[in-house]
Amino acid sequence: MISTDITSTLVIHTAEGGTDLTQITEATTRWYQSADFDPALPVLWDLRNATLEPPREDLTAWSEENRAMINARRSGRKTAWVLPDPETAEFAVDLLTRSDFQHRVRIFHDDMEAAISWLTSSIR
Repeated sequence: MISTDITSTLVIHTAEGGTDLTQITEATTRWYQSADFDPALPVLWDLRNATLEPPREDLTAWSEENRAMINARRSGRKTAWVLPDPETAEFAVDLLTRSDFQHRVRIFHDDMEAAISWLTSSIR
């Protein structure tokens, strides 16, 4: 399950329990379609309490589809992923290398403070 909190400075997607790539895409799409959508807001994905389930879909196809969707709506914006363990972080890096995202992405290992600091700083 993924919940989304939208503040005036940040969007936080929080995943708990079993989480897969389809749920991540659905959460992103829900935010893009909400009345509160602001492409300028930085995005934080908090997966510290999630278990990333093995992908059922082709990773390259998923990555390309999401790259196109994100680049069309948030080109040049920041996104941080806070992940619970090194294995999940390695998986995330693999996904990121499959696509040419036109926004800034950083992966943090269980460090919300560092992620929020980077997202809210003027450093790109």
